[in-house]
This record gives sequence, C-alpha cells and structure tokens, in this order.
Amino acid sequence: MILAAVTFFYLYFTVQPRIITEELVSGYDVQALIETYADAVLVDPDLIRAIITIESDFDPQCTSHVGAVGLMQVMPATYKHVRDQYEWSKEDLYDIKTNIKVGSIYYDGLLHHYGSHSRALEAYFGGHKQTPATKRYAAKVLRQYKTYKGGK
Repeated sequence: MILAAVTFFYLYFTVQPRIITEELVSGYDVQALIETYADAVLVDPDLIRAIITIESDFDPQCTSHVGAVGLMQVMPATYKHVRDQYEWSKEDLYDIKTNIKVGSIYYDGLLHHYGSHSRALEAYFGGHKQTPATKRYAAKVLRQYKTYKGGK
C-alpha cells in the first residue's frame, strides 16, 4: 500500500508535468512546431523530438557549457551559418520557433551530407570528428527515437 502511494506521487509529480511541458512551452504548441519544421525538411518529427529530449529535455532556456542554446541546443555559429544561407533577418535563438526551425534545417543538412542518422547525429553533437562521446550521443538519441516509435 505504501509502495503504491509512493509510486503514485512519484509519477504524478515527475511524469505528469513532463507531459504538459512537452506539449506547451512558453505558450507555443511545441509538438505542432516540431511537426511543421520536421515535415518541411522531410525528417521524421519523432527524431526531432528525440534530439530535443536528449539535448534540453524540452527546456527552451537551456544553455550548455559550450554555448549551445534552446530546445535543440543550437550553437550561435551554426545559427549564423543557417541564417546567412537562407538570408533571414536576425532572430532570437532562444525563441522556440527559431530554435526548432534552425535545428531541423541543420540536422537535415547533416543527414544529407553523411547519409545516415548515426553519423549525422554524431556531427550534430560534436562536429565532423567522430569520438566515443559522439557515438554515445548518437546511440542515446536513437534509443529515444525508438521509444517514440513504440519500440519498433
């Protein structure tokens, strides 16, 4: 009985808010934005969700120790490269729409360049050099992706 109560409170206070934050962050319907930008570049939205889960756990204000920001942990230099390529005006990289758009476009470019999700994820995380850390990151994202796909 006590174990059931503890389990309930654990799930209620840790899992339930997580579901809410994935759906609506800072007033944005994050799932709809993921669908929109992933579909625009022909990347499976569940893969973008997996990247966001591993990179920031859906925290739009997340900043890494190396300076990557937002949901998809986009580096400012990457943002500038993508922005210049598409001739956009400067936008805030912490903006959820901008971050998902830029991250999705960047990932799509890596996927076309490398030809595999594993290698594209390694480059997304650590640049063009393969290391044990980049391999672990790719494996972690792909596990999360498989979870989103229902274990398929």
